[in-house]
Amino acid sequence: QFNLGRWASDALWSEDGKYVYAAARLHDSISVFELKYRVEKYRDDAVVAEGLELVQRIPTQGQTPRCLCMSDCGQFLLVAHQHSHDVSSFERNEVNGTLSFVDRITLPNAACVKLIRADKL
Repeated sequence: QFNLGRWASDALWSEDGKYVYAAARLHDSISVFELKYRVEKYRDDAVVAEGLELVQRIPTQGQTPRCLCMSDCGQFLLVAHQHSHDVSSFERNEVNGTLSFVDRITLPNAACVKLIRADKL
């Protein structure tokens, strides 16, 4: 088995398009990347992505992250863990994109997590 079945599992973009959050099962972490852009004047001021810069790598506080989900407001990020059977929550700093661990709840067979607003049901 390659890497004992642990590899990249999920990624998502911040609503403002500045950051990418990527979960890695190999070391149970989330990597935060800042997207670097440039404006090309000769292309009618087209915005072009130049690359990614690693901002942070933070433990997910569980085993085998499977799914990432960000709140509509962009303030919180949730991680479902397949092997530790829980969901961790992180607060997102909107200025620099970094994450801070908030809490963890037990959830048997956690494989996917989605937030649904009660007023949208």
